[in-house]
Amino acid sequence: MRHEHREHITAAAAMIGYLRSVVAANIASVHWPPLVLGGLVVPAGSVFAGTSLTARDVVHDRLGARGVAVGIAAGAGLSAVFASPQIAVASKADVKYWIVAQKHPDLRDHFQQLALHARRTAAEFRDNHDPFSQLQRDHLALKKHCTGLEELVRTYAQVINELTLENKALREQASSSPATVTPLRRHVSDTGDLRC
Repeated sequence: MRHEHREHITAAAAMIGYLRSVVAANIASVHWPPLVLGGLVVPAGSVFAGTSLTARDVVHDRLGARGVAVGIAAGAGLSAVFASPQIAVASKADVKYWIVAQKHPDLRDHFQQLALHARRTAAEFRDNHDPFSQLQRDHLALKKHCTGLEELVRTYAQVINELTLENKALREQASSSPATVTPLRRHVSDTGDLRC
C-alpha cells in the first residue's frame, strides 16, 4: 500500500512538473522577446523545452501513453488560458502527432527520415546559394592559396640565402689560396674544331 501511494505521488509530481513546464514555455514564447543565441533567433520558451521533454518522459514512465496524452491535452488547455489560444492549437496538434507516433512507430520513423532529409536538403541549398557562405568558401580558398604562396616565398628565400653563403665561401676560398688549376691551352684546327 505504501509503495503504491509513493508511486501515485511520484506520478502526480511528474504530471504537475510537466504541466508547469509546458505552461511556462508557452507563456515565455508568447510574452517574452525572442532570444538571440549565436546569430539564431529562438523563442524564449525554448529555455523550458528540456524540462518539458524530461517531465513528459517521466510522466510516460509513470502513467504510460494515456497519461502523456492527458498531460498534453491539459497543458494545451492551461496554455490557452494563461498564454494564448494559438499556442493551445499548436499543443493539440502535438497531442495528435504524439498519439499517432506511439501507435505507429514505423510511420514516426518514416516521417522523421523525411524531415531529416528535408532539413539536410534545405541546409545544402541554403549553404550553396547563400552569398555569405559563398564568400566564406572563397575566403578560405584564398587563405589556403596565400599560405601556399608564403611557403614558396620562404623556401625561395632560404635557397637564395644558402646559395649566397656558398658563393661567398667559394669566393673567399678562391681569393685566399693560390690557383691549383692550370688552364689548358687550346688549339684551333684548320676545320675550326677545338682541341686540347
